[in-house]
Amino acid sequence: MGTSKLALLGGSPAVTPEVALAATDFHARYPLMLEEEIEAVVSLMRQGAISMDARQGVMGEFEDAFTAYHGCKFALACNSGTAALFCAYMAAGAAPGVEILTTPFTWVTTVTAIAACGALPTFADINPKTFNITAETIEPCLTPYTKAICVVHVFGHPADMDPIMELARKRNLIVVEDCSHAHGATYKGRKVGTIGHMGAFSLQGSKNMTAGEGGVLMTDEEDLYQRAMLAGHHPARLLASLTNPDYRVFADSGFGYKFRATPFACAIALQQLKRLDGWNANRQANAALMTELLAGVPGIRPCYVAPECTHGLHVYGLTYAPEELEGLPRDTYVKALNAEGVPVSTIYNQPIYMMGTFQQRTLLNWSPWSDPRVKREVRYAKGDCPVCEERCWHTGLSMMWNWAVEPVPDLIKMYADAFRKVADNCRALMGYERGAVE
Repeated sequence: MGTSKLALLGGSPAVTPEVALAATDFHARYPLMLEEEIEAVVSLMRQGAISMDARQGVMGEFEDAFTAYHGCKFALACNSGTAALFCAYMAAGAAPGVEILTTPFTWVTTVTAIAACGALPTFADINPKTFNITAETIEPCLTPYTKAICVVHVFGHPADMDPIMELARKRNLIVVEDCSHAHGATYKGRKVGTIGHMGAFSLQGSKNMTAGEGGVLMTDEEDLYQRAMLAGHHPARLLASLTNPDYRVFADSGFGYKFRATPFACAIALQQLKRLDGWNANRQANAALMTELLAGVPGIRPCYVAPECTHGLHVYGLTYAPEELEGLPRDTYVKALNAEGVPVSTIYNQPIYMMGTFQQRTLLNWSPWSDPRVKREVRYAKGDCPVCEERCWHTGLSMMWNWAVEPVPDLIKMYADAFRKVADNCRALMGYERGAVE
């Protein structure tokens, strides 16, 4: 396509107005609420079934469908993915002085939920290709106080679970999978969320299947299911479902948190689950085309998919290589791509441990870090996870991919053309960076 003038410098964008308009509509329509979702919610409203205390009606239908889809025994519908994680951490034994290890490259509530349970979050570095923690990065970070590991399948790419599970078995640790980006993703033929001891899913409005707001905890272990239920479900459900006499003593009250899902969320998610595999197939086909077209373009590494994995593709994760573009700053590169019509961004641009809560080591009125039951001091500093820091601060790029549920080859080709166009105009961008457009 030559070196046509960049849109940032007054040229025409690589994504044409017609396709840009279609793309804008495509994004604007996500999440897709089709007639089945609308009718399911309206039907509940007509019935007056707008709140459910026990596992009944559409809540039971959704939990049954979710376990059937995954080949798992127990599901617990929650009002958010964060609530599902909180329940999982409580079931895993989170308490003051306990440590739970996770990734610094995730959405912050993966980690704040650990502290909210009274436990201390610790961190392992990430793999530069998959952006996930690994058994190799986890093992040196374990301490005698580590009780559990939360593995996040970041952007939808499954973590390398077999070595992590083997490490967990040796160290007697509980493994929680945060699958909030990875609905339907697979690792060696197994769906994520079924490999660890518990899986937690978000159904928030941007996710690959959504309920507007909502979450699900899933497990094969009845004891963990019952412990998780105690953390935030109604006494009506606890009285009906708790069988362990040590837990039934709490059945009339639980822990007092209100984490159960709404019937509306369950009704929407039940319809979305039916489309998930088809939507994921289109997301993967669109991503495969993008990866093919970006091969060899200077300055960018396309989304990586490890062997024996299928990517959930909540986000198409790219890696910037500024050394191939004369050291062009990432922010200028992103600005040029945005002007061409490519919705690329730098989400997750701060390691979690560098955020205020973790630097201050306090949750406003309370600090699990200074609880008298804590046996060692846990602090966080720059340099703790160098690979994560490099991605957050210098090389990480992302494109939301949740919306790509229909084949869009023309749009993908224009996106790829834009990346090449920006690379071809690197020197002009360096001039722009210096304040003198060439």
